[in-house]
Amino acid sequence: MGHRERSPWWRFWGGAPGPGAAGSADPIEAFWAFWHDSELAMGEAIEHGTLSEWVEPISTRVAAIDDRLQWEFGRGRGAQHYFCLAAPGDARLRIVAERWRGAGPPDGPLFEFYPARPATGFQPGAILTYEDVPFLLDEFRILAVEDDVRERLDVRVYHPAFSGTTEAIAGSATFIALDGALGEDEVERWLGDIERSRDPLPGATELGGLRERVTAFGSRATGERWVLLEGKRPSGQPALATVNRALKRVEHLLLDTHYTVTLPVLRPTPGGLPDGVEHEELVALEDGLFADLGPDAVRIARETFEGKRLVHLHASATGPVPDRLERWCRAQAREVELSAADDPDWAVLRRW
Repeated sequence: MGHRERSPWWRFWGGAPGPGAAGSADPIEAFWAFWHDSELAMGEAIEHGTLSEWVEPISTRVAAIDDRLQWEFGRGRGAQHYFCLAAPGDARLRIVAERWRGAGPPDGPLFEFYPARPATGFQPGAILTYEDVPFLLDEFRILAVEDDVRERLDVRVYHPAFSGTTEAIAGSATFIALDGALGEDEVERWLGDIERSRDPLPGATELGGLRERVTAFGSRATGERWVLLEGKRPSGQPALATVNRALKRVEHLLLDTHYTVTLPVLRPTPGGLPDGVEHEELVALEDGLFADLGPDAVRIARETFEGKRLVHLHASATGPVPDRLERWCRAQAREVELSAADDPDWAVLRRW
């Protein structure tokens, strides 16, 4: 845990000391009960500079949720202050933080709440120090290239200090700077490939300009970019995949399970694909499936090869989708297979 002052705003963050907090069997419920009783006192501690007295009680209750979570106070946007639970780089923990936020109160005038680190912005002349290496934030330069299919920006990042430090330190400083400029979720949502350069980047913009670029790019995004991919199976037979390349896990965090619905092709061609008529029949079945599932499921892709059609989707294992899927499968005239796999970080997207 640590403390950092930045004029004219402050930030305080900490980690959990280890598991274990007495009280409610539900640690998230216990946290919010503690918060309800302590919120005003914590606000006063911020004003009086005595917030360090709250590190242990907060950390103990965060640890009871998961001792890998980090927590953070900072200056709010709409409220006076914010409180954040962060799960840096851990998709499963990010779901825990999302559930923590969903169980909490609405934002108020004193505190607002975030399940990932929000954008904080930087004051001119501010210095980020990581592992004793200073990075003047004004000296970061960003070169962004738009990928309209994935609806992301691939960026290259330069800082003069990169040349005098290790890749690990340069990489960590880069992500801290990007999170500060955009917010943790926005980095995942809008940035694709992130590379570092030890050489200056002609035409690059300052760190602050990246947020404007992302805002403009995001205003044109649709979240639906279906592409047709062609390939061959080990058998030599053709394989087709239609994939939504613009799909973003961060927009569907609680949908942690990958379901596959496998339909047989009843009249396959010699290459194992459906003819035009059966293709339309299969598309109609798929559309009917998602009409039944409603907004609780997200369509990811379809694959067709060797006499079968695979429909890929994500949903929550604890929501209504599993029962709906089973009922739909039983209702079909053709034999349907259904499988499920735990996939909180949406690894299925990396298949294509």
